[in-house]
Amino acid sequence: MYHPVNIRMLHPYIPQGGNIEEEKDLVNKRNCESNVSKSVAILSKNLLDFILQSIILLSMKFIDREEEIKKLKEFQGKGLVLLYGRRRVGKTTLLKMALPERETLYYQCARIPKEIMYRELTGILGQRVKEPVVSSFHVKTFEDFLLLFERHMKRKNLVIDEVGYLFDADPSFSSMLQRFVDRRGKNIGIYLSGSTVGIIERELSSRAPLWGRFDLVLELKPLRFKHFVEYIGKDTPFRKTASLYAILGGVPSHWERVPLKRNLFEVVREGFLSPHAPLYNEVEFLLREELREIHNYFAILSAIASGRRKHGEIADVSGVPVQSLSKYLEVLEKLGWIEGLRPAGERKRRALWYIKDNLFRFWFRYVFPHRHMIEMGMTDKVLEIIKNTWEMFMGEAYERIAIEVVEEMIKEGILPPVQERGRWWNKKVEVDILGLNEKKEWVIAGEVKWGYFSSRDLAGFMEKIKALPFRKSRDAKILLFSGKGFRCSLPKGVMGIKGDRIVL
Repeated sequence: MYHPVNIRMLHPYIPQGGNIEEEKDLVNKRNCESNVSKSVAILSKNLLDFILQSIILLSMKFIDREEEIKKLKEFQGKGLVLLYGRRRVGKTTLLKMALPERETLYYQCARIPKEIMYRELTGILGQRVKEPVVSSFHVKTFEDFLLLFERHMKRKNLVIDEVGYLFDADPSFSSMLQRFVDRRGKNIGIYLSGSTVGIIERELSSRAPLWGRFDLVLELKPLRFKHFVEYIGKDTPFRKTASLYAILGGVPSHWERVPLKRNLFEVVREGFLSPHAPLYNEVEFLLREELREIHNYFAILSAIASGRRKHGEIADVSGVPVQSLSKYLEVLEKLGWIEGLRPAGERKRRALWYIKDNLFRFWFRYVFPHRHMIEMGMTDKVLEIIKNTWEMFMGEAYERIAIEVVEEMIKEGILPPVQERGRWWNKKVEVDILGLNEKKEWVIAGEVKWGYFSSRDLAGFMEKIKALPFRKSRDAKILLFSGKGFRCSLPKGVMGIKGDRIVL
């Protein structure tokens, strides 16, 4: 079934000219005339799936990424580039913004046999260069296709999206690409884009065929809080902006799939609390796309989300044997979903584990443990649970936002540079933000409160600073973050930050 809009407006890699009905008639004609029909028929579903995805992507504001676009443009028509990052982080949109549509052939891989993918590629190329005979060529390897592409689109760009599927389907893919690059040089631009971090890291190892061949390897990371502020609008109240960021994180496609302008808990209800809600199954989808033995990962993430931080605690609650737990934690950490934190300046201490990704943290805290209630339509009851614990949930989330604010203030020269930064704790004292210089002196110390900051809070924090086992630097700065404001007078040398803005 063809979508009723003009797909050439939505997908710049479709050949120009004609209309959808003519394209449909042409496909039907080829079905009768030659084997090209198989390529086009297989292509149509993946193409239309991508078109629907593009409707969302092209409606989005394009935030930041200027530096990444500049780097990608440098190798147009003459380089080998690898762009990778977690799913939905914006890799496809970035490539479409960076590369001229008339000089780029785009292909999105799928979990299908390599023969079908190579048939699809020749079909797309034949359509693009308007030479039906090209579509009928039977290529057995990726090198064969590259030679065909080079003949018809020299000095142009080829984008292979979700390349992890092709790495898996064709074990010779890397070797064929290596041989082409080594023999023919780089007279086309080849852009590989992938989300499967494990596969990408394997292909970047020193033993992999493509080792040393890439002109650019670029990891696209989620956007930061300041970018979300830019996206949602600076006129949105800080506490709502921070709460939405704590739910959705820095992945732009998540922002587009919920009604951000509505009340916070209406966003939660419509985004998560129904089997048909756009983000109800999102985390499970990401886990299944990236991992095997998914039940163990579910159990580990659920344990961490419930407050289990130590190695032994996580093993006990998850049921994963303690001797096997480290390998699972390492995989989840590489994917950027969890992080092991040690007190700043104390690398020998064993890590405490936290969920790093905001969407994962919210989903495993509120959606996963209450799925039976959501499936039964008990939305109001689940929403009541969320409301009753929201201030506590936002306490940790605001600490993470505060650390991002500190990092931006260091970049801007408002705060002194640090060698290490993070939380610090022992059995009696916990400091939310601590920055150390190269002399192991503390130069930044901060306390974070999602609610009001009181005189009692201030006095308590000043006592915590005295208990730190590090010397105070001569240019040390004390920061107090409050999500609501200050109900105390701040002494000289103490910087007050309400939300994400300096007020005192």
